[in-house]
Amino acid sequence: MKLKNKPDPILWKICMYVILTVSVLYLLYKLSNPVFAFLAWIIRGIGSLLKLLSPLFWGFFVAYLLMPLTNFLQKKLAESRFNRRHSSCRSSAVALTIIIVLACLVLLLSVMISTFTSQIQIADFDSTIAFIKGIGNNINSLYQWIVHYLSQLSVDAGQIKEAVNTVTSAFTSWLSGMGKNMVATIEDIPHIISQTLFIIIFAIWFLLDGAHIAMYWGKVMAAVFPDSVREKLSLFLQDCDEAFSGYIRGQVLDALLMMGVISVVLYICDIPFAIAIGVLAGLGNLIPYVGPFIAYAGTIIVCLVNGQISRMIVTLIALWVVQSIDGNIINPKLLGKHAHIHPMYVIVSLIIGSAWGGLVGMLFAVPVAALVKKQFDRFIAWRLTKQKEKKEKEIAENDHTEV
Repeated sequence: MKLKNKPDPILWKICMYVILTVSVLYLLYKLSNPVFAFLAWIIRGIGSLLKLLSPLFWGFFVAYLLMPLTNFLQKKLAESRFNRRHSSCRSSAVALTIIIVLACLVLLLSVMISTFTSQIQIADFDSTIAFIKGIGNNINSLYQWIVHYLSQLSVDAGQIKEAVNTVTSAFTSWLSGMGKNMVATIEDIPHIISQTLFIIIFAIWFLLDGAHIAMYWGKVMAAVFPDSVREKLSLFLQDCDEAFSGYIRGQVLDALLMMGVISVVLYICDIPFAIAIGVLAGLGNLIPYVGPFIAYAGTIIVCLVNGQISRMIVTLIALWVVQSIDGNIINPKLLGKHAHIHPMYVIVSLIIGSAWGGLVGMLFAVPVAALVKKQFDRFIAWRLTKQKEKKEKEIAENDHTEV
């Protein structure tokens, strides 16, 4: 009697899976270096392409910010009695928009330059030397006051000296890094000018033909994607527009408003470099929590250097009132529904944006985070709807079975 040894099918499948897995891992090991090199080459190529196309992206961003102003001017020009032909007046509206923006920039630079020249008094050499000596004396007086105050708290003099050396070293490193960045920026001025010109050209192009471009890509989406996918893409683009337009345009308006208000407050309080601090604080308002920090820090530094302690306290109280009104009334009104974002959510998004994209990443961090949160909320709502439908279906099936 012959016994036939039939292979176990389960064991046979396990052996085949093991052999297949080992073979795939071996091939991946052999091909890992070429594959990784190819992927690195692709990533470098994408990075170079994005760097080349950066003026196009920034031009779109500038046009996106200026689109409401252009549309408003176009509407007013179309309704004007001087428009006898009833044309769209798009080119005239774009030209007026560019003129208004350039005039505002020239006015802002003029005010900044005049403020610095009037405060520093470059032409008066003796006043400049006296101003520098006054800075040194005030810093030395502040240092002596800090040492005396800490000595009363039983803090060791060696610890004080070590802390001062640490602060001095950090400040020196910061000045050195800032100097290197300024030199690099000066050397890169031709590239910056060319990039700026391309950004202006692309922005004008988007402002002029934005409607036609949107219509063209709408036809492309209709031809390439099915209706279900196209509806989802349209909804996503609508969410993007709401998140970015509501937040960024609101922040720009708030920054311009606070730029003027802070400058006026500091000027009334007779703070040196009032307009310069106000402009920098207004620009810092584009990023949450940065504008108030610049306003407070600039005021404290300037007042301590000039020995104006009582004036500093009064000015800080006035700035606190202004920032409170802006944070609780003005900013929420400008941002609308997009202002209702939890502060911890904003801080986390700013940290991530700073780590990934530096200053630009911080500028776009909050609207991107708001968009991500909105998509997550949509997903949660969709899942809850599906679970509700599933439960209702199960209840209906159970009722039908019982009948």
